[in-house]
Amino acid sequence: VTADEGATGTARVENGVVMLSFTQPINCYDETMTTVVVPDIGVTTVQASLVVLDAQPVGEGETWVANAFQGTGTLAATLTTPCNAGETLGTATSTIAVSGTLAV
Repeated sequence: VTADEGATGTARVENGVVMLSFTQPINCYDETMTTVVVPDIGVTTVQASLVVLDAQPVGEGETWVANAFQGTGTLAATLTTPCNAGETLGTATSTIAVSGTLAV
């Protein structure tokens, strides 16, 4: 798993379940949200377990495309360096619900 904004991680499919895990750096931006003024002040981590609701085979091999999935997981944001004076450092964690369908 990769993204232009810096996220990296893994997505493992086994027995109809996608195990998703990735991290993305947190940067401190200026007031316009266009320029990074302090890079890597922390990291966001996502972990989720998604049940595949619908899948279709691709061609004659063993490749399948998951058309729909849903599940739950956790989102954790850890700040290790302040962006602004007075910010509290540490980790905040939330439970998340994740679902999706293949856009054609």
